Amino acid sequence: MITNQKSENQFLPLGLFLLCLVAFIILKIPHISLPFFWDESGVYGKIIFHLSDTGLSLHPKAISEWISRGHPLLYPNMIASVTRVFGESVTVAHTANFVLACVLLVSMYYCLRKPFGQWVGLIAPVILMIQPLFFAQSVFVLPEVALCLFLWWATWAFIQRNFWLYALTGSAAVLIKEPAIVWLAGLICWDLLHVRKAKWWHFGIWLSPLMVFGLFLMIQKNALGWYFFPYHTGGFDFKPASVADKGGDYLEYLFWKEGRYLWLIIIIAAGLITLLKRTGSVESSAPVMKQRFYAGLFVACLYLLFSSTTFYHQRYILPVFIPICCALAILLEYCIVQQRHMLALGFIAVMGFLSFRFYMSADKFNYDLDMSYTRSIESSKKTIKTMLDEGMLEQDEFTATIPLLYATNDERFGYLPAGVTGRYSRAIHAGTKYAVKIFPGTEIENPDQYPLELIREWYDYDIKTTLYKVLPLDTTQLKLKSE
Repeated sequence: MITNQKSENQFLPLGLFLLCLVAFIILKIPHISLPFFWDESGVYGKIIFHLSDTGLSLHPKAISEWISRGHPLLYPNMIASVTRVFGESVTVAHTANFVLACVLLVSMYYCLRKPFGQWVGLIAPVILMIQPLFFAQSVFVLPEVALCLFLWWATWAFIQRNFWLYALTGSAAVLIKEPAIVWLAGLICWDLLHVRKAKWWHFGIWLSPLMVFGLFLMIQKNALGWYFFPYHTGGFDFKPASVADKGGDYLEYLFWKEGRYLWLIIIIAAGLITLLKRTGSVESSAPVMKQRFYAGLFVACLYLLFSSTTFYHQRYILPVFIPICCALAILLEYCIVQQRHMLALGFIAVMGFLSFRFYMSADKFNYDLDMSYTRSIESSKKTIKTMLDEGMLEQDEFTATIPLLYATNDERFGYLPAGVTGRYSRAIHAGTKYAVKIFPGTEIENPDQYPLELIREWYDYDIKTTLYKVLPLDTTQLKLKSE
């Protein structure tokens, strides 16, 4: 390593890490009590509160497949076990996920400090915590953060040859979200390619998470008649042009957007230093350390390639951020002259400033990719208050688009007052009195079958809300509609 581990103050990196972690917690506390947002209220919040009400279960039939969408249920059960003890509220659910995020950051520091040094252990989790995507996702009741945590533990256990810990954490990862299979398969392939000596029974343990996932699929097939949710299987596209387009978008997001063009500066600088000086931590590192570095990048590339074949959403590649942050931390230290770690920390500070200034408090709505999601929550709360004040929610049936439709499904989602039980539907039909459209969001279903009268519309930042009254069909229209 560039630094002399014996001469440096070992407590300084630890103290700085704890300081950054405390700042991260303080900044996130106001968001823990916010209502559920989008997929939280549409999918995972529903599952969690259902399991909290009816009892914990991993069986695919524990909830409707149109809600679970064929996903394994370990993550909802984890959060539901907390809500059953501490109360069914968004604050409790968000706190449970936030604890997982903090455990991930601490785990990164703990696992990296021994093989790569205290400063790498500090820099890697700090780079991750200032990413707008991770900053936003850290409290969301969505499986990505938990997936990152268990994939981290499984990867670390695999590298350390802790086979039983790998079997446990890897099995948990595949029962949190299916793409974990790709990550773990990448680890096994990397190990086989490098012909590492292993006993025959080691291979059985390596494959145990895959066998656990196979068992889940067989149970799901027996219970529901299919291995994977049919709607999701239709989302795969293996055409080279499609994979290239999605992969290119992911790479642009990873290495350019949200101030991450600074990452390229680190990579280029490390390359130039290697060519010019050919000294430093990379050259002096042990072969095992290098293998860990390259293995992480290999599985990240494989995971990114798989993600480019299915539904496109930036949050799905959150696990890829972790090995990249680790690699950047190693390269960043490599670029810093001995005892000049403040330069590295200054670099991180600039990156953090860009993230907070332009993206974490962005006024432009980017769904759940940064803190702009709070604008959508504010808009939905304002719309619901308006309808409550005018008695629309308590007495009348209305049609709403997502995310408002999801928000009004359950008073425990944080939008509705206790006791408000309106009748809400996705499509306009006979008996619908009001329609509400939020943009960005989904479209109103059946908008042309019933006449709509504009009541009012307003903007909250770049989010547009439109409120309609659904007019009754006259006799002629009813006759034509029936024909």
